Amino acid sequence: MPGAFLILPGLSYGLGKARRAESGARSWVEGK
Repeated sequence: MPGAFLILPGLSYGLGKARRAESGARSWVEGK
């Protein structure tokens, strides 16, 4: 299934972006 090879990197990339945004928001809230 070639589709899975395209979906899996997209999922891991999206999860990494969400995790990075969450940690950034948390540090911003703690900084205030």
